[in-house]
Amino acid sequence: MQHIFEIKNVLGLHIRPARKLVELSKKYRCDVFIEKEGKRYSAKSLINVLFVGATYGEKIILITEGEQEVEALSVIGAFLASKIE
Repeated sequence: MQHIFEIKNVLGLHIRPARKLVELSKKYRCDVFIEKEGKRYSAKSLINVLFVGATYGEKIILITEGEQEVEALSVIGAFLASKIE
C-alpha cells in the first residue's frame, strides 16, 4: 500500500519527528518505506529517514508491505499528516 503525504512541519523531517517515525514503523510486522525522488528508504532506520532530507512542503510517498500494512499506513500516515513537531 502507498500514499503521498506533504511535510507540514516548518523544520521538515528533522531528528525528533524522524525518531518518532522510526519508533512507529518498528511497531508493525511489515516493511515500511519512504520514497522521495524515486529513491526508497527504510522507515525503520533513523539514518535512512534522515537521509530522506524531507523539508517543509515536500511530498513523500509512504509505502507499507506485509502483514500489518493497512494499520501501519493509517497510523504512520496520520503522524506524517500532522505538523509533527
